[in-house]
Amino acid sequence: MAEKRIDINLQIAGLLLPLKNTSLAEEGIFREAAKGINERWNQWRRNYPKASDLEALAIVALTYAKAYLTLKANISETEQALVDFEKKLDSMLNEGMSSQS
Repeated sequence: MAEKRIDINLQIAGLLLPLKNTSLAEEGIFREAAKGINERWNQWRRNYPKASDLEALAIVALTYAKAYLTLKANISETEQALVDFEKKLDSMLNEGMSSQS
């Protein structure tokens, strides 16, 4: 059975963004993202009232890109640590089995 899809409207930095054919699973993610963007947008506008809308959106985009890339790097480090741990564990188990023979 096909997943139900809906149309949603998001308000970001004063702009109405209609998103068509959005899955129910994605709706919450989009709404949470819009909320975070608007929070950062409002904070930037309060702290730098003379900045243009484009500057504010650029800094919000940069903030999100930095967070994404940081998480991506952390995931890669964690994956590598797990690979290294698995190799060490396999080695220890193989040594243990060899010494029992």
